[in-house]
Amino acid sequence: MLLLSTIAKQLKNWRLGFCILTALVSNIANANSLDQEIIQLSQNQQATQQGKELFDTVCAACHAKNLTGGAGFNLKDEEWVHGAQPSDILNNVKQGFGNAGMPGFGAMFKDEQLKQIVAYVLSKREGFEQLNYKIYHANVDKKVKVTKYQHNKSDLPAKTGIAHNNLADFSIAEVPNYVIEYTGTLHAPLDQDTVLFAMIGKRQRLEVEIDGQPVDPSKEIWMQFQWPLKRGKQQLTLRYYQINIRKNLQPDAKLFVANQAGTQKLFGISPSGKSFLNQATVIVKAEQQPEVVRKKILDLPSHSIAVGYPNKVNYAFNAKSCSIVGVWTGELLNIGPNIEGRGRDGSLIPGEWKFKQPQKMAPQNDNNCRLSKYNRQGNPTFYFTLGEAKYSLSAETTNNKTLTFTYTLLQGEHSNLQWQLPNSNKVSISAVNATIKNNQLIILKNTPSWQVSVKLEG
Repeated sequence: MLLLSTIAKQLKNWRLGFCILTALVSNIANANSLDQEIIQLSQNQQATQQGKELFDTVCAACHAKNLTGGAGFNLKDEEWVHGAQPSDILNNVKQGFGNAGMPGFGAMFKDEQLKQIVAYVLSKREGFEQLNYKIYHANVDKKVKVTKYQHNKSDLPAKTGIAHNNLADFSIAEVPNYVIEYTGTLHAPLDQDTVLFAMIGKRQRLEVEIDGQPVDPSKEIWMQFQWPLKRGKQQLTLRYYQINIRKNLQPDAKLFVANQAGTQKLFGISPSGKSFLNQATVIVKAEQQPEVVRKKILDLPSHSIAVGYPNKVNYAFNAKSCSIVGVWTGELLNIGPNIEGRGRDGSLIPGEWKFKQPQKMAPQNDNNCRLSKYNRQGNPTFYFTLGEAKYSLSAETTNNKTLTFTYTLLQGEHSNLQWQLPNSNKVSISAVNATIKNNQLIILKNTPSWQVSVKLEG
């Protein structure tokens, strides 16, 4: 009887264990199914647009419209404190974190709406996830150069591990000569073509594989290398060689994902890359009065001069074409990339473009434009010549929604009676002492001055 009782108890325990195991497997299967559903939604433009609208209304106050964080966490980068899987994020949105000031939204919105919010967040995700490393020791003669050393992939690593904060740190090896290999899933932007951008020394070497295939650099300029990336999610392997490096050189590489032209570093994927971008944030603001900055600006033609106002409305005048080549809201400029890049990188606008080149407000024939001078004091005014006529241009902002440009003929007669206007759904344009037809401004021959008002939408 004792034996039968013992067997019965064991069977009962096995049944209980089996039920628990079945429930766990079911939960994992359900989570995996939900993950796949939300990942598919993140690739659906309609779903992500609806998610964006909800995010801007509900989440942006704490996490910022660009998802980079404020009172709440950065939702774009590689660090996820409360779980990185779509089902984890959805659960966090539903339940909230009351002790951290984030309410749960599960009772306020439908499941489908919350899934759209998570899908939108995933569509903007950037950086590595599940990044692992392997370190291989290299026993080499002192005369061997880094370009000649060949790594044997069949070698066993001396050390393996999980990357701290999902960043590729090439300085963690504890021996002088080594190869370190990082492999993980990289999230690149879905809405534009990008490159892996590396800043490394002459005696350093980096090899790149995407989805298991070796990729050669598409561009090499003075210790800067670029490799084309795929859009969205991809498996990226980085193999870094340090062989007989000089003691005064740092064993590291600044790594970024940059725009296709390599002119804008979007985010860092190594500690030194992230640090570089943090240091490359120098915001110029127009605080008490208008501010004028003449520096290279990303997405605008050379010789563009930026003018900003305290109500955070800004424009750019181009000295070569006498055109308004950009209007944007927010702070005036981030000139940090221009400083860190020693003039090679363009300054960035910290806000939102309302229009930019090739959309512009420009004379139809701008080849004869010559800028004479401009003043920085008071309300900035530009003085320029078109053909034989001399003009002045100034602007005013009475609020953060309207920018009014005043053109005055100072000498001579108009030779440019038709001006191109920007075609953008983010602005509406009206004129005084001129007419607008077919997106062109038509000026009467004897008009001494005219105004163009640009109303900012959204």
